[in-house]
Amino acid sequence: MASISNNPLTKNYFWALLIFAITLSVYLFTLCPTVYLEDSGELITAAAILGIPHPPGYPLWVLIGKLFSFIPVSALAWRINLMSAFFGALTSSGLFLIIRRAFFPKSPKIFSFLIPFSLSLAFAFSLTFWSQSVVAEVYTLNTFFVILCLWLLLKWSANNFPNAYLFWFAFVYGLSLTNHQMMLLLAPAFFAFIFLSLHSARRRLGLKSGIICCLLFFLGLSIYLYLPLRSLANPALDWGNPETLRNFWAQVSRQQYHDLAILAKGKFGLAGAFIWEIIRNFSWPVFLFALVGLFIGLKKHFKISLLTLLIFLFNSFGIILLRRSGWGLETEHFFRVYYLPCFLMLMFWLALVLKFIYEKIARLNWLKIALLVALLSFPLSLLISNFKQNDKSDFWLAHDCARSMLAPLKPNGILLYFGNNSIADDTENFSLIYLQEVEKFRRDVLVIPESNFSSRPKIKLPPAYFSKSKKEREKDFLRAGWQLAKSEGRPLYTDFIVNKSTCPELGLFSYSLGNVYRVFSDKNESQPLLIRKKPAFIEKSLLVFSLPNIRNLDQKRLEDDYSSADLMARYYYRFADFCFENGLLAESSKYLRQAINLDAQPFSPAYQNFIIHRREFLAK
Repeated sequence: MASISNNPLTKNYFWALLIFAITLSVYLFTLCPTVYLEDSGELITAAAILGIPHPPGYPLWVLIGKLFSFIPVSALAWRINLMSAFFGALTSSGLFLIIRRAFFPKSPKIFSFLIPFSLSLAFAFSLTFWSQSVVAEVYTLNTFFVILCLWLLLKWSANNFPNAYLFWFAFVYGLSLTNHQMMLLLAPAFFAFIFLSLHSARRRLGLKSGIICCLLFFLGLSIYLYLPLRSLANPALDWGNPETLRNFWAQVSRQQYHDLAILAKGKFGLAGAFIWEIIRNFSWPVFLFALVGLFIGLKKHFKISLLTLLIFLFNSFGIILLRRSGWGLETEHFFRVYYLPCFLMLMFWLALVLKFIYEKIARLNWLKIALLVALLSFPLSLLISNFKQNDKSDFWLAHDCARSMLAPLKPNGILLYFGNNSIADDTENFSLIYLQEVEKFRRDVLVIPESNFSSRPKIKLPPAYFSKSKKEREKDFLRAGWQLAKSEGRPLYTDFIVNKSTCPELGLFSYSLGNVYRVFSDKNESQPLLIRKKPAFIEKSLLVFSLPNIRNLDQKRLEDDYSSADLMARYYYRFADFCFENGLLAESSKYLRQAINLDAQPFSPAYQNFIIHRREFLAK
């Protein structure tokens, strides 16, 4: 007995540390070295400068990210990306410990360790979770909180309901909401487990204990006070300016997203997309096996299985029903990361069915060997199949695209960023502020985004601006930017083509600089930029703005990623316009075809603007 008790292979924490080491090593090997797509630039910047990102502000993530920024290795963006890897690995280790406690308590048999070991690594190397563990995002911290809440509730239930564990749960749950409010959806599942546990033991919580739980919950929630306090200092990233009570409530309640729309169209499409996301990550047989495990669990481990089922249902269909969005490719892409807690629950159900299988074949050695091979093959197959898509160790696309927008601008220029209402808008917007605030690149340029997230000087927009059509907003945005540029004597640039029809009363037009446009009102003023008449200058320009300057454009695997493809399409549209304006018609047609192939929106605004500009340009 002594030898068994001293054997590290019978120690839960040995296996948990092994999982953490394996997972973190893989994540480090595939970690993104710089800014990534979508919210990455915004979150890295917020952590670096203690700013305020988009609603609800993610104050806990920002504060922890700031701590990671002090790690004295590599670039700052890499350090904050490391935060996702750390909590991703911690989630996987915690998953192992919970499965052991829930279904294999104190069992010294090797399969009672191998089953949760295999499932924890399988979750770690699943397509979506791995993708969030190598870039700056909030989702691995969120899954860690799901695991931590489950751990505390199981410890409380298994140890005769000591109040200490419940108090810690209340505090941690409140704290988790300051990272991601999606945890609110899990409240009914947690409360149901607490109620059933107390009811089955004929226990009551007590008024005093209930009050303490509430106080600790609000203590965890108090991290939100970071938002108004930090906003008073006007950081460069100050979304919503939540200094007043009204702005603070708008920020934490996510008013600008207009959530809570149960009757919105496309809900069935989203439900189907959710099931497909499970299949895409784990396959049909694994999903069906998991459902069998749920059925077994509801018979043999009712409380914990019911808790996992409620988390699965509220986290998935709760999001689908409550969010305003209906089905669409962009919505499907965004929603895929919301379902990660559901994938965690699948691992519990798989543990139950694998435990059942093991118990049935315990005396058949050859079947035990087959089970062992299956357990080891499951995470290994996911590691191999998902490695290429999740290897971000050489990802520079977002960084280089944003840099190519700032690099050609004259000193003290103004760049108006309007966007095209597509997913690439966030990538470009946030990568620009990342370059300026984190890498300190081209801080002389005043970047003015249409979105209200910067505390830097803004243009004055007319009343009811955001209630207008996109075309009217573009005109007002350009007019206000032009007035500011003329009043301060600064050159004006845009991320969009400016045609004569964009703002006819001002007679403005633009010429392409590659990935941005210079705006003029006088054709004589723009003569130096009519580079189509100067072959030597064309050659020099194409050298500066040629495709090799944007890394990763030649990687076909990125074309399968919705967000990467949209950013590449945006660049190709602009480069097609640059080539067209310089008389390189064959090259222009080539890049236009590439843009159309990558563009998820048929006849998108970027395509329409190109066609209009080509017609007006030829008419000059």
